[in-house]
Amino acid sequence: MSRKQNWYIGRYVRAVSGFLPCSGKVKKPLLDALRAQAEEYIEGGGDAAALEQHFGTPQQVAAAWVDEMDTSELLAELHIHRRIVMVVALVLAAALVIFTGVLVWQQYMIHKDLSGWNEEIIMVNEDWTMDGQQGGES
Repeated sequence: MSRKQNWYIGRYVRAVSGFLPCSGKVKKPLLDALRAQAEEYIEGGGDAAALEQHFGTPQQVAAAWVDEMDTSELLAELHIHRRIVMVVALVLAAALVIFTGVLVWQQYMIHKDLSGWNEEIIMVNEDWTMDGQQGGES
């Protein structure tokens, strides 16, 4: 099989994968079977560029597999997908809040430095001995 034919098969399988609403563990056997069917079709004399015409659009292939899936399995996969999306959204929101806080703090520090609010207090401690003499002087 040529490199170009493999490219067409890979592109078609990735397109179908994008429309399947399930985890990678569930997708892998389905996509492996699709890849094997596509390779068999091409080895039988089919045109690699016409995979969509032979098997159907990626949406149609994915819809057919979803129709064959058990309803409870499909709902469980969608529920897991929803959780993953929610966790990613929360992490992004937290990162945005932290980033905004850092920017506000930096603006405050810049404003404080430019407006003269920043005072530096220097304390000098002299060393005195017990007899009232300053240390270091004899």
